[in-house]
Amino acid sequence: MSDGAAHSLRALVTDWTCNQFAITDHEGDTAALLRRLADSIEGLGPINILDITYTRPSDPSIKEITATVYFTLAEEG
Repeated sequence: MSDGAAHSLRALVTDWTCNQFAITDHEGDTAALLRRLADSIEGLGPINILDITYTRPSDPSIKEITATVYFTLAEEG
């Protein structure tokens, strides 16, 4: 997520009670998914993470994996 996209996302969710975003890796690369997740979390600035979920389909032939972050905004500064 680019800095501009993360900043505009932060502006969008300012008044929400619980925010969430999900990232999917269609190739099943868990390490790549977690790196993208960490970059996105860092790009949001100060947040309080409520939960992170990781899902993989029960069908082993499907490689797609998804991580979802649930969070609230923390005070900046």
